[in-house]
Amino acid sequence: MKPKVILLVWMCLPPASADEGMWLFQQFPQDAVQQKYGFEATSQFLDHLRLASVRIGGGSGAFVSTHGLLLTNRHLVSGCSARQDSFYAAAEADESRCAGLEASVLVRIEDVTKQVKAGNRESATAAKALEARNAGIARIESECAASSGNTCSVVTLFSGGRYDLYRYRKYTDVRLVFAPEYALAFFGRERDSLTYLRYGLDIAFLRAYENGRPAATPNYLKWSAAGAKDGELVFAAGNPATTAVSYTHLDVYKRQPVRRPGQRYIAQANKRSGTGMDSRMKLRIAWIELTIRDGSFHG
Repeated sequence: MKPKVILLVWMCLPPASADEGMWLFQQFPQDAVQQKYGFEATSQFLDHLRLASVRIGGGSGAFVSTHGLLLTNRHLVSGCSARQDSFYAAAEADESRCAGLEASVLVRIEDVTKQVKAGNRESATAAKALEARNAGIARIESECAASSGNTCSVVTLFSGGRYDLYRYRKYTDVRLVFAPEYALAFFGRERDSLTYLRYGLDIAFLRAYENGRPAATPNYLKWSAAGAKDGELVFAAGNPATTAVSYTHLDVYKRQPVRRPGQRYIAQANKRSGTGMDSRMKLRIAWIELTIRDGSFHG
């Protein structure tokens, strides 16, 4: 099963104020933000930000023109050109198609909790309840795709407390416009790319096409020559990886000595066996992956 992706919006302020947040688009605290910061995040503003945001590969990007041009990270386009080389298309005819790369825009969100849970019975076993929910989700996604022509995905929120139907407009013709040299994009790069950012030019420009022509993208983010000023309210939207913001101190303390040894074991096993891994080793690795998630792996 493919992972469900959730589109979120962040709000950031300078560290001195220690004020930040991360919300679903459909649950943005508009009244609280206006009361505290004097900024009216209207529904039109949030819709525009959502429609300008793009899920691309395993990361995020945003449209920056009305003709399908989008900005994203260099590492997301590594498969579009030689890994170490730079690329620049001086004209649209020179733009290089990225095989297998897709860009998706979340065009609609709908609460389908009642429909997903409609088949559940109070007397049903856990296995039967799960089977009913999965069947309901598959039916909702199938009917949505057939009626809208969009890519439809039911997203599980709050451990099953809510289910939302996400409808994506997908662009399968994505072409590379610009990418810097790999060494320039990852200058000073180490394992951690989020907490301790380096001064690397980790950017790339792509263009989404429809029917062989640049896609019409009326919702896009405009350039600012001045940039953000100190103390200004800043919003960012995207498709983040899973976070651990809800973990307690005890959760983090317990998981680190469990997760790291397990991951090292899997990496070493894969390196030793290569493509000739037997079924027993595959089973062993599957069990370790399960116990890592469960927090019970002990070397």
